[in-house]
Amino acid sequence: MANLENKTTKQILIPNKYPNRFFAIDFFANLYEGSHPTYQYYASFSDPYQTFDSSEVVEKDKGLEVIQKELLFVSSKNLIGFYQNPDPYNEIEKESLSMKRALEVIRVTGLGVFIETTSDLILRDLSILQEINQVSSVVISIPIGNTIDTIQERFEGKGYVNYHNRIKLLHKLKEAGLTAGVILKPVIPFVNDTMENILQIVEDVSMASGDFIYPSFVLSLDQPQRTAFYQLLDQYFPGLKNVFSDKFGSKRTWTSAKLATLKKEFVFACKKKKIAFGMKEITGLYKPNNTEQFRLF
Repeated sequence: MANLENKTTKQILIPNKYPNRFFAIDFFANLYEGSHPTYQYYASFSDPYQTFDSSEVVEKDKGLEVIQKELLFVSSKNLIGFYQNPDPYNEIEKESLSMKRALEVIRVTGLGVFIETTSDLILRDLSILQEINQVSSVVISIPIGNTIDTIQERFEGKGYVNYHNRIKLLHKLKEAGLTAGVILKPVIPFVNDTMENILQIVEDVSMASGDFIYPSFVLSLDQPQRTAFYQLLDQYFPGLKNVFSDKFGSKRTWTSAKLATLKKEFVFACKKKKIAFGMKEITGLYKPNNTEQFRLF
């Protein structure tokens, strides 16, 4: 796991020590403190920063000023990754415009950008992203794990973006000519680890002309996350707590008992639809000269 915890505003850009795991991103960045609500309960192995920050989502003090200076010293074509912990296009961004201003600097410095978000607020900055895409890489990744909104909404709470709108956002990004796809997460044992769920996501991403689906089949839970997860099970999924406790106990990593079958059918479906799914294949869409060796999942 990349060490991205950065509570000061002395530094926003964090070098990615494991680009083979994180979409060939060169530097991670986030202009906001706090966490996405799901991190209270779990993280996925595709997440560079897996810890839950219970504090309110707020803009980092002078964060925009810091990143604007840092970006001027980064070599052109490097990929700056804005991950979703918290979502870079959160409610505060509507007024602060910090992401928009950071993208304007990225545009003039010849850098590329990777953004993980579920918010259609990103469409506000579409013209800037299209300009960046003319000289470097723009990659947008939308987290999707559930086709059934009533399940995922219980983990995300207020501000939840439903499945239909996530697919709709993907389609709009593709219509704009950007590289865009999905991170398949979360895959929660006994909850949404069904073949029907996985194959429906592949079908809908294909219909939206998505470029890739990167699967994150493994959940990671520290002790506070496990406690919160079990409390949520008690509230919304009566009886499942004992099933999880018997199966996983105090294990930090959880995987579905159907993992092998899910992977096999997922790969077959993606190949059939000509959707990239391996990390090397995905990064080849926007970094074709990258020579790093990648794991499949």
